[in-house]
Amino acid sequence: MRRLITLIIGLAMAFGTLSVPAQAAPPSIVGLDQLRTLLDGSPNGTPGYFLTVPGGPTLGQQSPVQVPMTVLAVADRSGPDGALIMFRADMTDPLMSSIGNIAAGMSGSPLFIEDGGSDKMVGALSYGYDFTINGLGLATPIEYMIATQNEFPPAGSATLALDRTVVLEGRTIRSVRVGATGRAAAADTVSLRPLFGLQVSGVPATSPAYKRFARTATSKGALLLPGGDGPCTRAGFSAPYEPGGSVGVYFTTGAVEVGGYGTVTYVDGGTAMAFGHPMEWLGQTDLFATNAWISGIWGSSQAAFKVGCPGQLQGSLTQDRSAGVGVDLNATTRSIPATADITVATAATRSGTAATDIARGTFDAGYGPSAAEMAVVEPVYRLANQAA
Repeated sequence: MRRLITLIIGLAMAFGTLSVPAQAAPPSIVGLDQLRTLLDGSPNGTPGYFLTVPGGPTLGQQSPVQVPMTVLAVADRSGPDGALIMFRADMTDPLMSSIGNIAAGMSGSPLFIEDGGSDKMVGALSYGYDFTINGLGLATPIEYMIATQNEFPPAGSATLALDRTVVLEGRTIRSVRVGATGRAAAADTVSLRPLFGLQVSGVPATSPAYKRFARTATSKGALLLPGGDGPCTRAGFSAPYEPGGSVGVYFTTGAVEVGGYGTVTYVDGGTAMAFGHPMEWLGQTDLFATNAWISGIWGSSQAAFKVGCPGQLQGSLTQDRSAGVGVDLNATTRSIPATADITVATAATRSGTAATDIARGTFDAGYGPSAAEMAVVEPVYRLANQAA
């Protein structure tokens, strides 16, 4: 592990320039320099709003709403790419007063301020901390997300030429392949692939299969959160991605679901940018992107979070970078099905079938065997109604 990390750092410093097609930006933005100028003339901050889905039992409650907020400052050297934007949500707003805090799942919510008589996007809600008061949060500058979209192709693998050759353990390296497969294109090319961290539902957290999966995740530094079990009655929910709308990102779907959801920041042609922060900082990958039905927001003074479940598949998550994640709306995630037919003999014999699709990126990251194990034993736990 240490050798791989050292290799990535050393080669990243030697990358040449990768030529990629120009991408259009969101229609109207305020960059960091302009924002600093506006804040210099606004000692009490610059008012605006962010968009997010509050959720609820009806279709209308799946549309984004405006939440008033005030941009307070630009916090330099506070994020993975440099600056973050400090803001304060209006806690007198009905939504914020009911949930008590910025909620997990709001990540990616676009922030807007008025400039020149029109609303302009300034960033994406990204970070919050436990026990935070007064609705404080941090946002990733929108220019960082645009730079991420422009720098990395929306799909496929990219081979980057090095500015100079590198000799590694007697092997001459002239280029680096960044992709989801982990296979080098040539003898003088080294391939880099992602690592993970995730949320799991479908198997008990006390089960041996979950614990084996958790050990693998923990060894990679991932944070695991338990998820809800049972089918989702809104699994067929479908809606176009839009700024402030919901998006799900999943490693597996079906009987066992591994992933989570956040908020779309903007849509640019065939690409949707979301989260404003990395999901697992995987780089280029190949994971399921879905609509997400939000049932509501669980209020908490410590850590509020959105409650919901994935809807229909829509595109594929191909980029997981420091300033956000990118969904290729025209791509289909490569996946491997895992199915199981189980009969459990108790006082009343019960039979059942489980089907889980595992995204190819899960196997490339080294989670494939344990994800497949959870998928095939899920009906055993469910039908026997015990963890072991």
